[in-house]
Amino acid sequence: MTNTEKTTTKSDDENTPEPSRSTRAIIYARLSRDSETGLSIPAQIREGKEYAKRLGFSDVTVETEEKPVSASVPFGDRDGGRKVVKLIASGNYGQLIIRERSRATRDLEDSIRFRNLLVEHDVTLHTADGPVSLTSPANRFTENVAASFDQYEKEICSDRQRKAKKQKASMGQHVGGPPPFGYQ
Repeated sequence: MTNTEKTTTKSDDENTPEPSRSTRAIIYARLSRDSETGLSIPAQIREGKEYAKRLGFSDVTVETEEKPVSASVPFGDRDGGRKVVKLIASGNYGQLIIRERSRATRDLEDSIRFRNLLVEHDVTLHTADGPVSLTSPANRFTENVAASFDQYEKEICSDRQRKAKKQKASMGQHVGGPPPFGYQ
């Protein structure tokens, strides 16, 4: 399940034209199942809306994941991710705001698919640091390096979690799921 929110800033004048795709933005927010240190979804949305307002984006759609999602789940396989892909493919939006690039994906191949989707539909990616250019060879190279690092970080965290579970199991401690009946 996802949560969708729509905010449009218009004047009271009924003759105001519909916002152009260049001022229409999507904000995508999610919590990570891999870490509890991430910014809350309401805080990500608030930050995204403030950013959109500063840049003059007048028509903002918010998509979120209602439940924490692991970085191992491809963007297009998440409920909110599917909605964002559909909105981008509609051609009606020109901006995508995500607090940080790794909120979308931490997988190199998925990152390349995601970047290609944005480029194909002429959508500008924005993070908390500002717009991310995806069109020049140098910027694509930089994005690939950053995506490779995100994947490496995801794999290192996964490896640590696996080792911790193995160690807990070797010590006779419960390592996942609901505790068995009578287990303390």
